[in-house]
Amino acid sequence: MSSEIQTVLDTVENMDINEQKMIVELLTKRLIENRRKEIKNNYINTLKAIKSGKAKKGNLKTLLNDLEQ
Repeated sequence: MSSEIQTVLDTVENMDINEQKMIVELLTKRLIENRRKEIKNNYINTLKAIKSGKAKKGNLKTLLNDLEQ
């Protein structure tokens, strides 16, 4: 663990329990929002790949047929 993380943990540990809970809640919300952005970017990149022909959509049967070729 880096010293910077340890410093943050020590600081949080010295806070009131309600402040600690607030920090956990805020970090959780930020992590969720960052994951949503990541999923959105993956979606956009996938659409671009499909439109450019680098990828295509289908089902399992289509995938298996493509792999056999």
